[in-house]
Amino acid sequence: MEMILKLHEETWAERLPWKRICRGLVVIACFSVLAVGAASYGIRYKEAALSRSYTGGGAYSEISREDVAGMMGKSLPIYPGLPGIDEAAERRLLVSPIGAGEISNPIEELVAKEIPASEDPAAEIPVINIPSADIPVENIPVMNIPVTNIPVTDIPVTDAPVADIPETKVPVTDIPETKVPVTDVPETDIPITDIPVTDVPVTDIPEIKVPDEDVEDLPAMLTVSAHGNGGVPEMTSIRAEADGFTAEALPVPRRLGKIFDGWYMDGACTIPFEGGSVSGLEELALYAGWKEFPGFLCDDSGYIIGCTGGPDAVTDGILLIPDSADCVGIAAGAFDGLGGEAFETYIPGNITYIAPGAFDNLWSLMHIEVSVDNPVYYSAGGTVYDRNGEEVAYPVGLPRP
Repeated sequence: MEMILKLHEETWAERLPWKRICRGLVVIACFSVLAVGAASYGIRYKEAALSRSYTGGGAYSEISREDVAGMMGKSLPIYPGLPGIDEAAERRLLVSPIGAGEISNPIEELVAKEIPASEDPAAEIPVINIPSADIPVENIPVMNIPVTNIPVTDIPVTDAPVADIPETKVPVTDIPETKVPVTDVPETDIPITDIPVTDVPVTDIPEIKVPDEDVEDLPAMLTVSAHGNGGVPEMTSIRAEADGFTAEALPVPRRLGKIFDGWYMDGACTIPFEGGSVSGLEELALYAGWKEFPGFLCDDSGYIIGCTGGPDAVTDGILLIPDSADCVGIAAGAFDGLGGEAFETYIPGNITYIAPGAFDNLWSLMHIEVSVDNPVYYSAGGTVYDRNGEEVAYPVGLPRP
């Protein structure tokens, strides 16, 4: 038993220094906590003094900066005459211990430059007269916002799985191909009938011989060339049978101011073609003959230029102007020589030109009538007018009103 106690005492003796050290550390920690609390209380008290409000529940009281400094355990020396230092800087220095620590460093550095360092830390620092700047101090209210230590919550980064959007595939509707069934047409084997080839015997056709006296001769053909001889058409060619050919088979030609007088065998129109048989001829040339209108003379323009008189010109006192498409006008003086034979006249539709004074020599003429088919002239009261209403011919024997 003694042995055990002895061992226990030795063990405790060995452990005794460590136990004392641990107790000392605990005491130091307690005092540190109390010091920190006092410093925090002093800072809050200074903030209340600066804002001119005290939230501790008592009456308003001012605390000097020396008191605050004393409560904070800091000495705030004044450096008069040092540029850049003012009361506002000191107030900012006293707001928080953190700010004071950060701001005091540049001040100490500035003081260290102006004042030589002393080896004795307890030596008095000479007071420098810093000219005070008259800066109005504004009472800036400090809001007592409680500092809440908001724990920083680590927001876990959630790796959101990227959802693969399924690709929507529009189903392609396969249109069924309509297959028209091919109907197999059964091949019909049509039997080929062998058509027997009939051997037709070739019969020799006897040649028929016609007696020469019974064969008729073909008619002889004749080529006829008809010349206009100053008229139109200038030449016409036809082919006809030689026997019995007549001039009526040829077209009738025309010529202004003349009347067709038949076909002649020569160009001078001295041998008229009588027609009948022209046997022995293969070609025949004929020429048109021409003559004047009965009772009148016309030029190649178809204008009446004179009058031969006679019953073909005037009958029963009526002047008979040719009614032909180849007589188209009346020249001046055309009726000279008729004198007092004509009392009236009729102008057909083919007369499209009347020269001025054409009727002046017909002193017995009392009336002129114009055909309603005439495209150029008309008559009124026995007087001839053109389509513009101008007088063309007035009967000489008719007194003017």
